[in-house]
Amino acid sequence: MSAALLATRKQEIINKVKACIEIGNRLYKITLPNVSVRFDLKGRSAGIACRDGAQYSVRFNTDMMMRDAWDHIINDTVPHEIAHSFCQFDRRLGYHHDAGWARVCRALGGTGARTHDEEVVYGKGTTYEYTTNTGKTVRVSDRHHNYIQSGRALTWRKGLGTVTKDSPYSIVGVNGRTLAAPVVKTPATHVVPVQNIIGVTHPTVPARVVVQPAPLNVSVRAAAHAALANQQTQYLQEVYALELNAMEKRIARYCNQDNRVGYYWAK
Repeated sequence: MSAALLATRKQEIINKVKACIEIGNRLYKITLPNVSVRFDLKGRSAGIACRDGAQYSVRFNTDMMMRDAWDHIINDTVPHEIAHSFCQFDRRLGYHHDAGWARVCRALGGTGARTHDEEVVYGKGTTYEYTTNTGKTVRVSDRHHNYIQSGRALTWRKGLGTVTKDSPYSIVGVNGRTLAAPVVKTPATHVVPVQNIIGVTHPTVPARVVVQPAPLNVSVRAAAHAALANQQTQYLQEVYALELNAMEKRIARYCNQDNRVGYYWAK
């Protein structure tokens, strides 16, 4: 779609906004303040109405304006959002999406529906379009795509079906903008192990033989324990003798120093 077409459609929306305001002012005998029109909305919303004090504005989704959703935007989204502006100006007319707001929306030429069912792309990240097991198409964000690709299934209500890791999908949008041509992705093919195809058999490994040593005679074992105990006793005696000799040398060295040190040890 060309920039010229986008500029034309923006002007059509501005004209539609003015027409809806004139109808509302005449029906409800009020004068709605100036409503600014912006075209900076992305994501799943077709439009949004805002109020900041005495400032009123409506925002529209340019990506949806350039696709098949254009008819919905011009015929229903514009009166939908201007109805919000009237209700924001005079709370007696309605609030949010209640019955009063719906009456205003229908009076301005809208359907009074709270939501739309147009195809959307998510405002942040990548938008994926999956084909379910019933042949329907559904769109998901990065979070749900990662959930599916981790091996878990995702099921939609209203008979739309189920999506798994093996379901075909394509990338249709990035950061709130629809791609000119979807990027088709093919699910990875499962590789069957070669052993399952040719029936490879594994060779039989002979059992390992462990030879247990013969048990020692009781008398031999007792003699070994006695010899070990004798060696330990001899070792402890030698250590004790060495420590005693070292201690005697330290005492003699300190006692031979000045009187203060000698007095300390004598005491």
